[in-house]
Amino acid sequence: MPVFRNLISLELTFPRFRGWFDVVEVLPYCPNLQSLAIEKGKYRRIIEDQLEHTIEPVVPECVSLHLKTCSVRHYPVKSMYEDFDLAAYILQNARVLQVLTIHMDPYHSTESEKDQFFNYLSRCPRISQACKIECN
Repeated sequence: MPVFRNLISLELTFPRFRGWFDVVEVLPYCPNLQSLAIEKGKYRRIIEDQLEHTIEPVVPECVSLHLKTCSVRHYPVKSMYEDFDLAAYILQNARVLQVLTIHMDPYHSTESEKDQFFNYLSRCPRISQACKIECN
C-alpha cells in the first residue's frame, strides 16, 4: 500500500464492520493524519480460525504525533465494551488529541447507556491532558 504523506483528514466507512484491526492497519500509511472519522456499518464480529485480532502495540506516527480529532459514528452501545479498544487506544496514545467524539447509534442507545459509556470512557487513562471526550 502506498504512503499518503499529504493526507491530513480521513473518513473511513465500513458497510460491514469486522473489527478495529482494519482501522489500525491503515494508520501507518497516513503518517501526518490529523483528523480521523470512522462510520461503522452493521456490526458483525468475525473470528477467523478462532483467533481474535487485537490492536498492535506499535503506535503509528500519525496517532502519537499528529492526531487532533477522532470521531466514530454509529457506535453500538450494546457492544460498547467489545468496541472499547479503539477509543482506549486513541486516548492512551494520541499526544495532541483535542477531541474524541463518539456518536452513539440512536436506535440502539438509551440515555442511561450513553451516560454509563461516557463515565466508563472518562475514566480511561489519556496521554493528552487537553483532550475532551464527547458522547452523543
